[in-house]
Amino acid sequence: MDECENDYNGGCVHECINIPGNYRCTCYDGFMLAHDGHNCQGKTRPASVCVSGNRTDAGTR
Repeated sequence: MDECENDYNGGCVHECINIPGNYRCTCYDGFMLAHDGHNCQGKTRPASVCVSGNRTDAGTR
């Protein structure tokens, strides 16, 4: 049985990959799979902060 081969798409928001006896959801570039294994969420980039007029990436100071 191919769970990806119907209108439901295995319940995957982006892509459904059929594997023997199961399936796996994957996401388009720039997205990552949510904890539920079906939805995709945008990847977040580190926030930029301005310190004394100098821009740095948060968490890299």
